[in-house]
Amino acid sequence: MSDTNGPSNLVSGEVNNTTLVMGITTSGKSSLIATMAEYAWKKYQRTTFLYTCDGGGYPTRIQALIKLGIIKVWRLRTRSGGDDSLALETTIKASKGWWPARIEALTGVTEPNVTLVPPSLSVFNVINQAGEVVKTVRTPGEIGADPTLKLKQVWKPTRDSNRGVSWCSKG
Repeated sequence: MSDTNGPSNLVSGEVNNTTLVMGITTSGKSSLIATMAEYAWKKYQRTTFLYTCDGGGYPTRIQALIKLGIIKVWRLRTRSGGDDSLALETTIKASKGWWPARIEALTGVTEPNVTLVPPSLSVFNVINQAGEVVKTVRTPGEIGADPTLKLKQVWKPTRDSNRGVSWCSKG
């Protein structure tokens, strides 16, 4: 997962770093996740986003990390409201780092059909002839027909820039 040139991509601070942790009951999934969350926090000051797919509870160690804000948790199944009609869409978006717009922080429960927010959005910096960024727009059409301006596409985080690693736990 890492090379000799720098830190592991798992905790490098880039969005959309996702690792699936899967195993039978009592196989150590929660302990592994807690250890990695603590490491990511201590070494990089990065919050771990835990996406859970089962209906079980959280061990005391995970609960403590959630209360400290080191782990943010989301129970994916709560978005479908019990009928799993949004299960595929939710899973695909979660694997790409999307997060609910509204969530109960300590339990990870969301309202059914809650809007999901991507980890970043494409925006455009408007650059004048001197090479200075004069403003940022969402679409190229927002700058009008001024031929002296140029656009540069950039990515803007949609939430806390302290985003770190994401785990999806099933089992």
